[in-house]
Amino acid sequence: MKTRLGQYFAMPSLSLTIFEKLWLGIPVAVWFSFHPLIRFGQDASMYFELSIAVIYLVVLALSALPIIWKQRLELIKYRQVWLVGSFVLLSTLGLLWAENTLRAVLTVGIIGLLFTVYLASLATYNRFSKLLPSLVRIFIFSAGVMSVVAFIQFLAGIWLPRELTLLCAGCTANQLGFPRPNAFTIEPQFLASLLLAPALILINLVLTGRKVRWQKVFLVVIVFGLFLTLSRGAILPFGVAVLGLFILHRKYFSRIFEVIALVLVAFLGTVLLQGFAASVNPMVDETFSGAISKTVSQLSLGKINLPSQKSINHSQIKPKPRFDGYVEESTNVRTNLAGLAVDTWLSNPWRIIFGTGVGGSGVAMNQAFPSKIDTRQITQNQYLEILLEMGLTGLALFGAIIISLIYSLRKTKWLWLILAAYLLQWCFFSGYPNALHIYLVLIATYVYSSAQKKDFRRA
Repeated sequence: MKTRLGQYFAMPSLSLTIFEKLWLGIPVAVWFSFHPLIRFGQDASMYFELSIAVIYLVVLALSALPIIWKQRLELIKYRQVWLVGSFVLLSTLGLLWAENTLRAVLTVGIIGLLFTVYLASLATYNRFSKLLPSLVRIFIFSAGVMSVVAFIQFLAGIWLPRELTLLCAGCTANQLGFPRPNAFTIEPQFLASLLLAPALILINLVLTGRKVRWQKVFLVVIVFGLFLTLSRGAILPFGVAVLGLFILHRKYFSRIFEVIALVLVAFLGTVLLQGFAASVNPMVDETFSGAISKTVSQLSLGKINLPSQKSINHSQIKPKPRFDGYVEESTNVRTNLAGLAVDTWLSNPWRIIFGTGVGGSGVAMNQAFPSKIDTRQITQNQYLEILLEMGLTGLALFGAIIISLIYSLRKTKWLWLILAAYLLQWCFFSGYPNALHIYLVLIATYVYSSAQKKDFRRA
């Protein structure tokens, strides 16, 4: 196992450029999207912060500029460059009518950095295709490491204060009776989102490849970390994508049951650990069975409520967790934000066609509904954010990019399931800095799968 594992994670033998070497660091850098953070201050609509992930993206984009300049004449022959470039151009033109100019400039900057990385990757697609297996291996390995970090953070959250554990404000044990790890991200849902692609890649390997023990070990560890977050916005897409993989690889009947068993091991390990954490927590009054009941209720949207034992320890008074089961509040917040976003978008014809300008959703919704929302709020739905900030024009371009990506992946259909997971996840959050990994994964798959196809190369 050790020899095979070492061979699998070996680096590519080709001589790498600076851009390619920096690409190999991306699967590590993306995990640090919130901690550590450089803070510069704030205004009424946003915080001014820089994460390691964003800084690394800037460096990667700078290293890409010489490649783009050298290959500029070749790049303009690619149809997908014109398609993606149209989306970037519209977001940039939105600066002219942006309702939150500073945030718009910063958002366009992030979009521009991603576009720069995309162009350089596309310009060197032959070499990039050889680099991609190493990127996948590093991503899987780092996902395993971060799942262990999440486990350690979970245990630390039982006894240590939030400031020492880096747990977010809504991640502590006083919410449900046990912590929900977020590692170095801002919230558990973003940690879970980072774990999605590695988990799905491993499941595809177990279903279709040669049986290797380390793949199963990493799969259990990563799915365990995913379930620890208790993020419905990631676990639901994970379940849908896994079901899709089962349908796609239905001929591997016995291996499907093997994957089901591995996922169940991870899930049972998670709920048992959550029950243990609640029962031994010195600051919260919750039982082992009560914590398990809350986990099941949360994942089932309150549809399944298991019986639980009430605490009978009256020797010391400890507060009850804030929530008894399914946290309906988070669903209601997203639903209300969606309604406000649509109403704001419909408020005038210009917004319907071209939007408020990128970064302007919070200010626009606050102006329309000052008593219901503040200027720092976001839509928490990527599709509605694009609709509100870039109008029907932006949403149409975004949809065209997704359709183009789906078409380019037609010969590697299992990658559709990773895309499907991300498409579902975009219903639960919005923005770029905390979700850079999604766009970088899509860039990698887009370049690898479509750049070599003649029907996509010529404009």
